[in-house]
Amino acid sequence: MKVINDNVAYVQKLDIGNISTYDMPMPSSIFLMAIGENYNLNDKLGSEFIKFTDPKEVDFFKNVEWILDYNEVINIDEEDIVLLIQELILKREKMVNGYDFNSIESIKNLNLARECNKTDLLIESLNYVLKVKKKIVNFEMPDNVVTSNKKEGLKVLRKRIIGNNN
Repeated sequence: MKVINDNVAYVQKLDIGNISTYDMPMPSSIFLMAIGENYNLNDKLGSEFIKFTDPKEVDFFKNVEWILDYNEVINIDEEDIVLLIQELILKREKMVNGYDFNSIESIKNLNLARECNKTDLLIESLNYVLKVKKKIVNFEMPDNVVTSNKKEGLKVLRKRIIGNNN
């Protein structure tokens, strides 16, 4: 999860680890900062936030659509989050349905694998939000972080993560 306020981005360690795990391009400064601070990016309890202030880093995180923004999801009902997860599962099934992964063509289409990974990460992130809402996981905001009460709404989030087709 992330929280972005003006010129600052706070991103959970686990999400930064996922960027590198799934071989997604990122500014080297992000990876070097995390390594330099001795963050354990693969920590299963990677809920701690890392603060980024460099404008390029903040812009990067603004555009990583599969890392959910706390301000975007915290006001959505649990039932609606469950429905989003179900829609993402169907979206992923449609992506791979009928695709022959043993063919030569599959080697050419690494984008499909990336899109499946991103969809999986969105599902994982929405499940995490459910755990936060149900107080199953210990979730603490970084000190001095201002969260907003913006309510873009379920329709805006659905359009962004599911697409126009649904």
